[in-house]
Amino acid sequence: MAMIVDAVVGVFLDKLTDLIQDRVVMMLEVGEELQLLKANVEIVICVLKEADQRKRIEDQAINSWLNDLKDIMYDADDIIDLCRACQDGGSSTHNLEGRSKVRFCLPLRSCLGISTTTGTSSSSSMSIPFRYRIGTEIRSLNKRLEALRNRDLRLQLTAVIPMASPSVIDRQSFPIVDPDIVAASIDVDTTRLVEMLNDHSEQGCRVLAITGMGGIGKTTLAQNIFNDPSIKGKHEITTWLCVSQKFSERDLLKQMIREAGKDHGPAAEKPELARMLRKAVEGKSVFLVLDDVWQADVWDNLLRILLSGGEAIRRVLVTTRDENVAKKMGAEHIHRVKLLSHDQGWELLCRSSLLQGEGEIQSLKDVGSQIVKKCKGLPLAIKTVGGLLRTKEKRPREWEKVLKNSAWNSSELPEELRGALYLSYEDLPSHLKQCFLYFALFPEDYDFRMDSLVKFWVAEGFVVKDGDNMLEETAIEYYEELLRRCILEPSPIFSDYCKMHDLLRYLAVFLAEYECFFGDEGEIKLSAKQKLRRLSLRAKEQESEAGIPEFVLEQNCLRTLIILKSPTRIQNDLFVRLRRLRVLLFQGTETESIPDSIGNLVHLRYLNLSYTRISKLPETIVRLSNLQVLILCSCVNLASLPHCITRLHNLRCLDIRHTPLEHLPQGICQLQQLNELSWFLISDQDQDDVGVNAQARGLEELKSLKLVRILSIEKIERAMQKLEKISDVTSVLSDKPHLRDLELVCTKRAVEEEPYTEEEMIQIEHVFSKLCPPPCLDQLRIFNYFGRVRPSWMRSSYLGTCLPYLTYLSLVNCASFLQLPPLGELPNLQTLFIKGANAVVRIGPEFLGNGASWYHSETSIAFPKLNKLHIKDMPKWEEWSLYREGEEVDYDDSRATTTLNRLLVLPHLEELMIKNCPKLRSLPPYLDQATKMKYLFIEGAKELKVIENLPNLSGLLEVKNSPSLERISNLPAVERLFLVECPSVRCVENLDVLKILYVEDEGTDHLPEWLSSLALRRNHHNNIFSVTAKSKNVGVVERCREGGDDWHNVQQIFDILVYADTEKERFRVLHRKKPFYYDTPL
Repeated sequence: MAMIVDAVVGVFLDKLTDLIQDRVVMMLEVGEELQLLKANVEIVICVLKEADQRKRIEDQAINSWLNDLKDIMYDADDIIDLCRACQDGGSSTHNLEGRSKVRFCLPLRSCLGISTTTGTSSSSSMSIPFRYRIGTEIRSLNKRLEALRNRDLRLQLTAVIPMASPSVIDRQSFPIVDPDIVAASIDVDTTRLVEMLNDHSEQGCRVLAITGMGGIGKTTLAQNIFNDPSIKGKHEITTWLCVSQKFSERDLLKQMIREAGKDHGPAAEKPELARMLRKAVEGKSVFLVLDDVWQADVWDNLLRILLSGGEAIRRVLVTTRDENVAKKMGAEHIHRVKLLSHDQGWELLCRSSLLQGEGEIQSLKDVGSQIVKKCKGLPLAIKTVGGLLRTKEKRPREWEKVLKNSAWNSSELPEELRGALYLSYEDLPSHLKQCFLYFALFPEDYDFRMDSLVKFWVAEGFVVKDGDNMLEETAIEYYEELLRRCILEPSPIFSDYCKMHDLLRYLAVFLAEYECFFGDEGEIKLSAKQKLRRLSLRAKEQESEAGIPEFVLEQNCLRTLIILKSPTRIQNDLFVRLRRLRVLLFQGTETESIPDSIGNLVHLRYLNLSYTRISKLPETIVRLSNLQVLILCSCVNLASLPHCITRLHNLRCLDIRHTPLEHLPQGICQLQQLNELSWFLISDQDQDDVGVNAQARGLEELKSLKLVRILSIEKIERAMQKLEKISDVTSVLSDKPHLRDLELVCTKRAVEEEPYTEEEMIQIEHVFSKLCPPPCLDQLRIFNYFGRVRPSWMRSSYLGTCLPYLTYLSLVNCASFLQLPPLGELPNLQTLFIKGANAVVRIGPEFLGNGASWYHSETSIAFPKLNKLHIKDMPKWEEWSLYREGEEVDYDDSRATTTLNRLLVLPHLEELMIKNCPKLRSLPPYLDQATKMKYLFIEGAKELKVIENLPNLSGLLEVKNSPSLERISNLPAVERLFLVECPSVRCVENLDVLKILYVEDEGTDHLPEWLSSLALRRNHHNNIFSVTAKSKNVGVVERCREGGDDWHNVQQIFDILVYADTEKERFRVLHRKKPFYYDTPL
């Protein structure tokens, strides 16, 4: 299937138009040929629309015509690149410090006829052979296009004036969809299967399976079960393994070992990993999901023997399309997921298309019902069509266009890809189609990071310039559009990650066939006419060179080469034979050196060598005049960067995080196109040093980088040595209108080093005060700041106006802070992490911001949008209060009550975590205003005595290692309570809807005294109440057995598991009231 030719042609035409206007055309003397080429391309564009309408999947002649056109466009794009290289040759390949060695290794300069002494070029100095070659290539392209136009007539393709394609992005359109858009009937199935899995009447290992066709919702149902609180509460280890068709046994074993809380270290061989896993799960209850299983081997030959045997409870849930696989794995119950009924399908379509209001729903019900019928009850189909319908007007006529689209009836597609899935693809604008097909280069169930996709799409030329937007900003809008259309599924854990359903990926693979390939090199099958453009090789477990088939090398058409996490080394002649590469990724390989021949890749835009063993880059990298992205993250042997890197004037991203580099070359400021600079290292070298080994001069180097979006500044303490120059950098950050993500890092001193002096603290305060971010900033992270006083821009009573768009803030190891900043003033802050504020003793109204004192007369809101707050490792923190230190407040005072009513705090908080704050005595009184809080986690609060009066806390309260905690009360909405090593608790009351209780106290020999009254209250409300109690004292099990001292408590509880783990074995009591079950192995 051809790549999306209209997008390729459109992007090429834009490049060609720009090139014709450049001086290089005059020097090359090819202006007339390029004008003719432009005219020919414009004529071809006019017939593309009809060609697309002629069902190119089904019409092989049309498909062949499009493939030939695509080949011409790719070749033409290469010619433009060569012309660009000529244009940039003078600037990107200057005489480096007059070294003849470097001049000698620049054959492109000499072949272009550019002077090696002056760096200039002219028409007369341009080499005749090169001008002749360029002219010949362009004339050849024109002849091929004319031949293609003659075929237009034979295919009876007529010119159609192309309509402007609709804008893909509506900046005022819909929010990203909730990842939990699923059919409502899933809750019933979840409850039934959870009950079966929690039935511990049988010990040992039990296997249950979920089967059904692709896209029917097997994984969604399994996710619901996996996240059910009772599953988490009854198993010590819960693990999710995505198996897929081709899986690595070693990777699965490693993942299970990590999920069991162990470290597999350098172990790589299967027998050793198997022994480690057996030891990690020995004697422990395990719940394992094996998702998307295609063969029973993963269970029969790998995991069964490791999980079977012994008395420990083991539950395995399998999802598979093939019921025979489930039977071979010994599944004792198979749940067949049914297609949705018509009513269920209509309900799902309404939710996924974001219909609102009864009037809107009724007006679209007739046509919507017909769309549901075409989806044949398949949830994935309904959801993706719903995503498509979000982009349409909510009018019957617009929905009827979707209903009548011919893509529903494409007969040449595999049956599972027909209809709704292909329709969702066909509705994409052409540039989004290219982005979609790029997913064919990655394995099933791959976790995609937004930032990586953005860089790929920009490097490949898929992103269309949109006004003043940077290409990366437009690419992010593409990504968000694919999320809105339900083509990508957002990660429920990490906001910048996503997945693609395997059926949608299969569609991408099918449509990109012969052009994109992922897998083993031996599986590549191409005819003589088929040209592979993009290749992604599967990770290998055996060391080898990059195994690219000879016929692929001979074609010399590859534009993308991806090799992930494989001990692969680079062949010496690889870059000589793959000169057309745009994207090269060797991440996580055993590569130790990069050959000089990399300089041949004049078309290269993206180079990722992260997690390799390279110690340096070759000087020939200077020839990569088109390079946009250079990623060297975690290259732990990388000692230095070549000075010539400052000549790569098209570089947009430089990422050197987690490398041992101590400085950057002087001249980074020349990289005017940089919009991402991770790890800008401030120099400790004298400002006046010059030469090829000179280091970046300091903060002033950043001044000219006006386009930077993502910036990390490291070793800021070095700027203290140059305080006399600090006035020169006052605007180093504040005048950057595109800056969205900023990281400011000081080097953390080791414990054995001398602490910072008072003078050094004052100096760092002065430096940071000069680093005021621009108001457009979205994310800010500060590490290891050692000043006592906050930077001036964080002390401001107008912090909310200084950083009005900030959504994420992390303050890590700001160990000398005496007070936290007035962060409650930030109007859009959503996530706040505070860690290691070692000197803070008290958090008071200053934290909430200006006006948050007791007797203030105006209504105010603190933290109006914050939904996640984590506070960790604050050893001196004692008090968290609303009033100022020394104020005595009478809570019966009407003025105080009025102020509380006027002050609204944390109205959108969903998650609060407090960890390792041993002196904290109480929670603040305003937490009862957090009306949306779902999760409260407290660990290591050794002085905390009471958790009470949180009427809105729903979901989970988890408290660990808090030995002084005595009372938990008035939490009427909490459904789950986990208590670990809280031995002083004497009262747990008024938890009216509690469903799950987990109590762990390794030293106790009895059930908690408060459990009896809690159970009676739960029975009074006729609610199911499940309890798990764990200890290391066998006495607790003895007391809970029939006739024991706690037997009367056991009988009151609907479902209870009590167990004690010793070094040798586990003892337990399991009791259920309805249906009655009692088990306690002797």
